Amino acid sequence: MVWSKSGWLSDDTGWLPLVVAGGSPPSYVLAGTFSASGSGDTISTTMNVGTAAADRIIVITGASQNSPAIASATINGVSCTLDASNADSCVFSAPGIAFGSGVQTITATWTGSSFFTRGITVWVASHCASSTVIHTASNTTIASTISVVAGDLMFSANNSASATPATYSSSTQAPSNTQLLASNIGGSADWVIAATNASFSVTPQIVTGLNDYAVGTYH
Repeated sequence: MVWSKSGWLSDDTGWLPLVVAGGSPPSYVLAGTFSASGSGDTISTTMNVGTAAADRIIVITGASQNSPAIASATINGVSCTLDASNADSCVFSAPGIAFGSGVQTITATWTGSSFFTRGITVWVASHCASSTVIHTASNTTIASTISVVAGDLMFSANNSASATPATYSSSTQAPSNTQLLASNIGGSADWVIAATNASFSVTPQIVTGLNDYAVGTYH
């Protein structure tokens, strides 16, 4: 085995790239939001989920008005994992390469609804060391706590009867962004956690009608 100064190593099979430990920290981009109304329990849309990689996690949060949480979600026809759920709000994840690259079809299915308006938010997280959710929390009241570590990526879904997004401004750390799916559905929020905290307060502020929310962290 021979090392080169250019960052490559050589063995009997030829030259191989040298992978240095301690690469890029976890990061994410918003792939998009989608909401729909009308009869039926399933909504479907297409979004760009980035390049398939072992350290990629696609995160889907869902919210609806006076309805169950999403029963199932698929990307590229492959089932996602339900990580957190509470009444109308939920968090799903899709780690690894099986979900494809580029523009893919994302489908979310509910088990019924008294209202037919519902929606999803989708993020693509990269450079994740763990392929599974780290911590989760959910509540039907105004606040709950969750254990977080500096550098965690955190995503929340919330249900509300408001025409404005939840601010989460009274949380231990305000989110980087909030999203409103549609009036009277709810929305979502995302964070890059700045400091380790075993009792991070997640506190969405809804103008009217806070019913529930669900949160998951990834790293």
